[in-house]
Amino acid sequence: MKETTQHQAGLFGLDLEEVPNEDVLIWDCNWNAFTLFETLTTQWRTGGMGSPTGLDYSVIPATGKMLGFNKKEIAALFPDLRVMENEALITMGENQKDVDNR
Repeated sequence: MKETTQHQAGLFGLDLEEVPNEDVLIWDCNWNAFTLFETLTTQWRTGGMGSPTGLDYSVIPATGKMLGFNKKEIAALFPDLRVMENEALITMGENQKDVDNR
């Protein structure tokens, strides 16, 4: 497991101390989607105040190809990416509210 930096934690509205230091289980059937999503962590589009609005979909094909996926595999992973993107946006929004209330 790679270490989380303060910059990475800040992207999610967290302080480094708030990031859980625990392993998580990823089922084999989700591994490819997770790998692609994790590789896209620097590819968030942001709004006027710097808040993430979603992933930059234009980089998904090239990123998937770089990871060794073909076009059909990337297309099959896209719905799973959207689920993870949505959950990440919800979590980042909740964390930002916590930061705003400090």
